[in-house]
Amino acid sequence: MKIKLFSLCCLCLTWLGLAQAADTLPDNFVGFWDVVSVAPDGKDQPHWQYQPADPQLLGREMHIAAAGLQFKSMLPDCSLTRWKREENTVGKLIGKHYERIDRNGAKRQPQLADFGLKLNAKQIVTVYAPECQSASKKADWDGMRFVFLNDKTLLLAFDASVVLTLEKRGEKQAVRASFNCAKASTKTEKAICSNHALAGYDRSISTAWRNALHNLPEESERLRREQAEWLKQRDACGSAVECLDETMWRRLDALMQEKK
Repeated sequence: MKIKLFSLCCLCLTWLGLAQAADTLPDNFVGFWDVVSVAPDGKDQPHWQYQPADPQLLGREMHIAAAGLQFKSMLPDCSLTRWKREENTVGKLIGKHYERIDRNGAKRQPQLADFGLKLNAKQIVTVYAPECQSASKKADWDGMRFVFLNDKTLLLAFDASVVLTLEKRGEKQAVRASFNCAKASTKTEKAICSNHALAGYDRSISTAWRNALHNLPEESERLRREQAEWLKQRDACGSAVECLDETMWRRLDALMQEKK
């Protein structure tokens, strides 16, 4: 009888150990990830907070570490207490997380195709939800759902209207700016070409500026003048990363306000 009880206790302790281990993230998911796709619900456009391929999100950098999360300029840093984990299908996760309040004739639960996602809805995945230490930061990250489709691809249920796809950055992956980094000559250009996050902002600003020119042709003279003035402000940062980060984020935000 004692042997049976001892065996049972060992089994319980083993199970508890596995449950605790499930609260941590596999090591291969730790690293830097870049947003490569921004996909809102195509049948819920009245509630869009972000556009398809939105420059505010496209190219942003997320750092996933064992101790915390950083989604620069998008959310406050999160010091992790643990990860909650559950099994679900991709289709049920999307349908539940993005349930429509005002349906406008559409089904209450959206389908993967509504987000342009070419995935098997019945694919069983592990869904991770982060828990942050700070109550205020926890609110910012609350509701986030991370689905690691494989070692290189992450699906992120970001907010109530958009699904982000992120790709893990390789250690030797080249930095890609909106200009040819091989021809970078100034301190600022060289700083951008040596920093993935800054290069991402550079691409986003370039896209947002072209969008503004296209949407507001009557304002082209003003837009070109303001862009030239901003470039001078940016270059005044030299190679100071924090200065460039702040200046470029503010410029991107300003350009995103340029709408018809």
